[in-house]
Amino acid sequence: MKFFAVATLIAATAMAGAVPRSYQWISHNDRSKSGLGSSHAQNACGTNYVKCCQGFSPEHGLSRQDESRFRAGLGEGVPGELQGGNNCGPCGNEEGSRSVACCSEGSNNLISLPCIAIGRLM
Repeated sequence: MKFFAVATLIAATAMAGAVPRSYQWISHNDRSKSGLGSSHAQNACGTNYVKCCQGFSPEHGLSRQDESRFRAGLGEGVPGELQGGNNCGPCGNEEGSRSVACCSEGSNNLISLPCIAIGRLM
């Protein structure tokens, strides 16, 4: 029973788009390269998922109203244009070619996700 509870917790965490606390990112706007921690990423993304993506494109497929709603959910201080990122998923042991991004809820990694990149893996 204990194993089932732990497995359920791990699965729920992965589905929620939670970011491992041990990862650090370099912000695109951080010239000092001091790093952007996972708590900063989670605070910047608000109720949106923190995911690691690659292949960003301006084509995100959202209506103007949906884009406004998504951007409003990101809060203040998140730079960048709204873009779709390919191959998005929970952040893990990537080789550094992925950007850390805020992605809208309810999306999955089978489609292009509307995302705003806030940094890249160190």
